[in-house]
Amino acid sequence: MKSNKFILAAALGLAITGAGVAQDQNQGPKHRGRPGAALHARMLQRFDTDGDGKLSDVEKAAAAAQFPKLHNAMLALLDTDGDGQISDAEIAVAKEQFQARLKAMRAQYDTDGDGKLSPEERKAAMEAFLQERPR
Repeated sequence: MKSNKFILAAALGLAITGAGVAQDQNQGPKHRGRPGAALHARMLQRFDTDGDGKLSDVEKAAAAAQFPKLHNAMLALLDTDGDGQISDAEIAVAKEQFQARLKAMRAQYDTDGDGKLSPEERKAAMEAFLQERPR
């Protein structure tokens, strides 16, 4: 059970962090500036099939159907010894790798060298992130 909670938390953390690197032009005023706003906009973009700006029960069910696939992908990624459990050591390694990747992305896309990502730099980083992530 502990591994399932961690996998979900890690998946959401990765999604939110990846989304946080981006500046999503489709954010509505209701969500702009809030944590997870870019993720919310991407969820709408992906699952709002009728284009009404909100998720219906059917659209929410389609989104929820993606979680088992995400769970299995995260388990495969993090469970390096293949025992079906995520150990504390595997968590520590994953955290270190994630922090290193985040630091590398910041260094790569901070083109003006000010230590922060401007909106343009965030957009470039997010585009690269979306291109390289597995689907």
